[in-house]
Amino acid sequence: MRQEEYIPAEKRYIEIISHNPKHVKAYEGLGNLYLWNKQYAQARETLLFTLRISPNDASVYVSLAEVELAEENLKKALEYLRRCVELRPSNPKFIDRYVETAFASKELGDAKKGIMLLKNANPENQKIKEFEDRLAGFAEDSSQPAEPLV
Repeated sequence: MRQEEYIPAEKRYIEIISHNPKHVKAYEGLGNLYLWNKQYAQARETLLFTLRISPNDASVYVSLAEVELAEENLKKALEYLRRCVELRPSNPKFIDRYVETAFASKELGDAKKGIMLLKNANPENQKIKEFEDRLAGFAEDSSQPAEPLV
């Protein structure tokens, strides 16, 4: 797949799945392959099936969020990312995606929660200040006082 040979990669994933129908990483890889090829319906279907096998797999939730973001379903993407950060509250990459999606969705409560998670997971992260400034900017735009981030 890294060599952009998608058809052989798809066949290989399907072959792995046919030998081991509960191989989570093969399903996830297949779902991501469909996502990269912009086959969003197939990606969503494959990834949702993956969750039936492995309901607590945070990376699958991120992949589902990516499908929804590609189709501009921000609210649904945010739902998946909420679940993702519940499962992996210390993964800066997942938290970053959660905060960015919260801002895009104008869900400031989620953005604030994500900033707090990021502070706990990686207090030296350079994006914390940027996120706090963006959150303050949203509060100013809405003429509501911003709650302090404690």
